Amino acid sequence: MNQPATTSPVNWLTVKKYLAKLTSIALLFSATRGLITTLAEIFTFVSAIQRSTSLIQSDVNTTLRIFLVEIIRVAVEATYGVVLLVKPGHKVRFLHIIVGLVLFLIPYLITDTLLQQTSDLLLYQNPLSIYAQGASPSPNPAIDSATQALSDYQFQFQNYRTTHSQYLSDKNAFLTFQTLNAQETAIESTKKLLISRAETLHTYLRALRTKLGATPGITLATKESLEADLSAEESFLEEHLAQIPSLLSLEAINNESLKLEARYPQIQVLSYTTIYTIFRGEQTDISQKLLLEQRNLQNLVDQNATELNSDRISQWLKDTENKLAENDTSFAAAEKELSQIKPSLNLKLGNQRHFGKILSLLEETRTRLTQVVSFTQEIINRIKYS
Repeated sequence: MNQPATTSPVNWLTVKKYLAKLTSIALLFSATRGLITTLAEIFTFVSAIQRSTSLIQSDVNTTLRIFLVEIIRVAVEATYGVVLLVKPGHKVRFLHIIVGLVLFLIPYLITDTLLQQTSDLLLYQNPLSIYAQGASPSPNPAIDSATQALSDYQFQFQNYRTTHSQYLSDKNAFLTFQTLNAQETAIESTKKLLISRAETLHTYLRALRTKLGATPGITLATKESLEADLSAEESFLEEHLAQIPSLLSLEAINNESLKLEARYPQIQVLSYTTIYTIFRGEQTDISQKLLLEQRNLQNLVDQNATELNSDRISQWLKDTENKLAENDTSFAAAEKELSQIKPSLNLKLGNQRHFGKILSLLEETRTRLTQVVSFTQEIINRIKYS
């Protein structure tokens, strides 16, 4: 009789052996590349010291510490890689392999984290994108103008990020080498950054003002008040921009930059208030249209009570109206959060937290509106086919 076929069990010793070999090779490769890169940077730094006598001692010490940390990391990677390579397979544990992988990935994780750092002054999360999502083409010139203004802001914002990256590079070069050429490059790079920053804020405020003007459901007095405040901030930024090209020293550039940084809390509060007003206006307009539709449906039901199940449909309309009224509570809570936002640099994180709560509350109201629209359509279908 033929013996049934059997599958051989997985040889975990062999698996661990090969994983250890691969991990050790990766560590040795990373250590070799890190060593070559560090040696090249040390050679460049030593050459800079020989060419210049104006290096700041604190900058030299900081750079040397960075080199020391990098050399220690390379040594640890290389040592652990060799240990894994020569260690007998039966003594290798999966924990050893995991530690090796962590050592290999740490530099990349740190680099990725550093690349995600952003400027403290500009909001890298674009608040305007929230109401831009799902926007459809419209023949309304005001809406088209708002869409173009948003596009201009997004374009300018990308330019700012590019300029900011170049500024960081030139700044680090100046702090490291302290030459006159490096200083001149740093001054020009800083001026470009200030110009790009101000232009980005200017297009941001203009986008808000344009969107505000195109949004229904907002009282004329509120619109005029916010538009005047936004225009005043745009004028401030225009005056700030006019001052930057003539600045010749880092001290003068820093003083001009501080003027905008001191003004920014006021701009932040105004932008938060405008965004809330836009959201509230859009939802108020939809709510008013839904209420009008429900009244028309109720009149239709009353006129055809004998042919329709008027009691059931009337109750549905009442439930839908109550659902819509729940938004008033959310709006009141949002306005309470808005009142807690104050124009102060010390309250920046607190302001962002309050605004986050406002956006959450507005998302709740939008969800309810979506439900009410669905309920209303269901009621219309019930009347149509009854």
